Amino acid sequence: MPMDLDPLANVGGSAPAKKPEANKPGGNNPGAAAQQRRKLARFQNIEFTGSQGEYFSLWFTTWVMTILTGGGYGPWGKVKLKAYLYNNTVIDRFGLGYHATGGQILKGRIIAFIITLLFIGITQYYRPSLFVIAPLSIFIAPLAMNSALKFRAKNISWRNIRFHWNGTYWGTMNVMYIGPFVSLVTLGLLYPVMSKIYYNYYANHHSLGETDFDADLSIGECYLAFFISLLGGSIVAGAVFGAAYFMAPILAAPGESTDILEYIVYVYAAGLFVFQTSYMALCRNFMVRTLRLGRIARFESNISPLGYMGVKISNGIIQLLSLGFLTPLTVVREYQYLISCSEYKIVGDIEKFVDKERYAQSAFGEEFSEFEGLEMSI
Repeated sequence: MPMDLDPLANVGGSAPAKKPEANKPGGNNPGAAAQQRRKLARFQNIEFTGSQGEYFSLWFTTWVMTILTGGGYGPWGKVKLKAYLYNNTVIDRFGLGYHATGGQILKGRIIAFIITLLFIGITQYYRPSLFVIAPLSIFIAPLAMNSALKFRAKNISWRNIRFHWNGTYWGTMNVMYIGPFVSLVTLGLLYPVMSKIYYNYYANHHSLGETDFDADLSIGECYLAFFISLLGGSIVAGAVFGAAYFMAPILAAPGESTDILEYIVYVYAAGLFVFQTSYMALCRNFMVRTLRLGRIARFESNISPLGYMGVKISNGIIQLLSLGFLTPLTVVREYQYLISCSEYKIVGDIEKFVDKERYAQSAFGEEFSEFEGLEMSI
């Protein structure tokens, strides 16, 4: 592992284009050559070149430094951990860059802390103000969310081209509040519809440079994922209920009555875990398979719901047995699994794309607002 965690720091312009050769298919015809490249393109795995040991070592150092500095080192440590994951995520031989600084994260935390103290102070001094501040915070939240997503996207790059978040206030309001509310009042029947809106909104409002991502997850795919996940969750919940029904009398103390309803929380938790894990995996697969980056790249996702559940369960066991000390290992294990299930295919002229986006980026530049140090996620 090189000392410099950002392999993009010294990346310059792209390599000079080679002249077409007459003896190759489409050698004298650029259009035919591009068509031939697309025909021969194959999906390739996104790679993660880091290791659990290196990440744990970095996390442990960060943890010690944060304690010794009374929490002051925390933002810088968080940046190093994020940079390690991104820099070791390799697409087409280039790792992702991460450009946030500890100072930006610290600034965002200070702003959030001051706002929180201000709200608490006002409500403590004048209780009726709660009826104004609570609704106000609901309307402010989408602004903070968009700011945070812009901050995160702008600080990630590939081949020195920055990502961007282009979400709108009302679009983010919809996925934060309206979608969950509709799902709740319809008892989950419209949950797949809201999922389609959420996944497509999140994907379609990201871009790499000036080139937009585009996804078209369908309602039918969401309902398919919903019913498969619901069936799996119901089977597991039924199995847990059956086990509790037969084991409860055996585990009960002599003379103590057993109430099967005491175990209903475990039944619900098991069914909900299977449903949520499976549903997320299937929806991600369906969405990513429709994802495009302009005319440059396509993507594929092959998460196995059972495999992902296995990772989640084993991570939970590791955290439990280590009393949380090995949590960094579980972070990398899950990240590695998700990356290993992700593929890409270059279908356009990548060098022309890179040159065009770098030129546009240097022409327009980047600006960061003070509030973008606040980190949030959907």
